[in-house]
Amino acid sequence: MPLPDKAALRQIENSLLREELQFDEIWEKEEHQKLFDNLNDEQKTVYDAVLDSVDNGKGTLFFVYGAGGTGKTFIYRTIISRLRSQKRIVLPVASSGIAALLLPGGRTAHSRFKIPLNVHDTSTCDIKQGTMLAELLASTELIIWDEAPMAHRQTFETLDRTLKDLMSLNDETAAEKTFGGKTVLLGGDFKQILPVVQQGGRPETVLATLSRSYLWPSCNVYTLTHNMRLCPSEIEFAEWILKVGKGTATRRNPNGLAGEDRILIDNALMLQSTGDPLEQISEAAYPQFQNSFLDHEYLKERAILTPRNETVHEVNAFLLSKIPGQTTEYLSSDSIGIDSAPGTDWQSLYPVEYLNSLEFPGLPSHRLDLKVGAPVMMLRNINQKEGLCNGTRLIITQLGKRVLEAEIMTGPNPGKK
Repeated sequence: MPLPDKAALRQIENSLLREELQFDEIWEKEEHQKLFDNLNDEQKTVYDAVLDSVDNGKGTLFFVYGAGGTGKTFIYRTIISRLRSQKRIVLPVASSGIAALLLPGGRTAHSRFKIPLNVHDTSTCDIKQGTMLAELLASTELIIWDEAPMAHRQTFETLDRTLKDLMSLNDETAAEKTFGGKTVLLGGDFKQILPVVQQGGRPETVLATLSRSYLWPSCNVYTLTHNMRLCPSEIEFAEWILKVGKGTATRRNPNGLAGEDRILIDNALMLQSTGDPLEQISEAAYPQFQNSFLDHEYLKERAILTPRNETVHEVNAFLLSKIPGQTTEYLSSDSIGIDSAPGTDWQSLYPVEYLNSLEFPGLPSHRLDLKVGAPVMMLRNINQKEGLCNGTRLIITQLGKRVLEAEIMTGPNPGKK
């Protein structure tokens, strides 16, 4: 069967894009009214400012800053439903796949704007003039980018250069405007995940952040402070977390050395030691685990976070042992690429046992133990439309020799296998 040519591929891409942009205007209008009625005063201030820029073509750049739970996504959804109910185009994107799932019609920024994986000071998006995507961007009235602090500053600069080039075809002044004159709403929390710079230290990470971009002085920054998600019993812990992020939490320096301050944690926030840390932390996070591990709601609202992968493996093995049934072991297939230089016994230098022991960032361990009923998390963006993104949580339903079957617990398609 012959492969489709470029014209056929472009036609397929265009049809998929049209299908993706079809929204129910009546439903969007009802959704907007429902969301708008629940906005607080801080959120309404952002809502009014963004829509004023869109309605009057001001092309303002905004940044909404707020901790988790302060309603950033709620504002995005309200603005999106308002504009789409009026047949206006808004493109919601996020820096990660799991965050994009929370936005109606959301995509990752790299996928939507065809941003290169390796960006630099002169890179541009792979968007050709005259394509449907270029026409879509020309018609777009608002771009929303969630979890912006996670992305390298050069990704925003790359999109800025591209939009300036595309928009200046019909408007010469667009080359001098931020993002070619488009209204752009960025959002996130700088106290959460910053850009990852391989082999980089604190200076390199800070230099890669959005706040070090030439775009930042143009940002109109709004701050959300009221946490909408907390129940009364969680307020104390949430306030302490904010103090840690701001650098105002109580600290001490037992050795008197610069840069070795230790944050003091109040005993009220600590688990009291019982001598068995694995049992204690699992019981605190997953009470009655053996009776509830098949309850999706029970699993979705719980997680144990650790700073090191070694601890992850310990906790996972302990909780897996509590699930009834036979453990199935899956092993990676490790081998070394043979060098062209003759006379070297690579198999002796790098035995398979040594290769199996290596741990690399972004790659799973050599050995994976699973049981039916075990909760798992996806580590790759496979199919965003189906909700199969990095961070999607699933539960194992069948274990084959080479194939796993799992049921989605989170995202837009819960219950789908």
